[in-house]
Amino acid sequence: PVWPASPLMMMEHCGPITRTVRDAALVFGVMAGSDPRDGYAMQVPPPNVLSKLSQGVKGLRIGFSPDLGVARVDDDVRRVTARSRNIFTDLGASVSNVRLNLSEALELSYLVCDPMAARLRKSLGVNAKFLSNVDLLRCADRGDQMNAVKLLDGEAERIQLRAKMATFHQKYDLLIVPTLACAPFAVGYDQPPYRKRADGEFMAMVAPFDLTGQPAISVPCGFSAKGGPIGLQIVGPFGSDALVLRAARAFERANPVGSLRPPI
Repeated sequence: PVWPASPLMMMEHCGPITRTVRDAALVFGVMAGSDPRDGYAMQVPPPNVLSKLSQGVKGLRIGFSPDLGVARVDDDVRRVTARSRNIFTDLGASVSNVRLNLSEALELSYLVCDPMAARLRKSLGVNAKFLSNVDLLRCADRGDQMNAVKLLDGEAERIQLRAKMATFHQKYDLLIVPTLACAPFAVGYDQPPYRKRADGEFMAMVAPFDLTGQPAISVPCGFSAKGGPIGLQIVGPFGSDALVLRAARAFERANPVGSLRPPI
């Protein structure tokens, strides 16, 4: 994550790799909660996410966006994730297509990430010479050139993004959207080799929730034509980790592709 986030979102995007949603809920129970060493931690008891994990999604209002306004989403990704709305409908949820454009979040994430990378490099002192991640170094270089006003502009935009999603969740309990804009690509590339611009656009649908701190979980939902796994992202309003895990558990039980080997 590029900003303090919910324990669930942190766990799914950069933390322990879990095999089932119940595993994720168990890990959440260990990770969640306040800590005096973390000034961003919520000083309230964490929710008991296991108590209602199997209650399903009947009656929930779910919005489905095929792209969050991202210009290029692979046909395989659109096809597989579109089927997911039918699974939630069969489980008793009300699912609607929504026009939600969060494409500005990717560029905004750099306004937040770049000065963080620059600060990290500076804190390493002479050991910074051992850094080898090209993307991190590129972010640090941009961060060194950023002034305080630009950083505050980014923070203001982040708050606006969070307000935009809070408004969305006044109508919808959950949002479902593809996790990535592309199917898996060849080993050795950090960007899809068939895309002309190496700008990280394929990750643009996870960037908004890194910024807002909303709980978001990625669950397997099917396979591409070449047999690569495709994920569905389930997103809830701020603080609704238990609800997101509940929905993920219902989806996983109705569509257990996560336990299958790719078809080819």
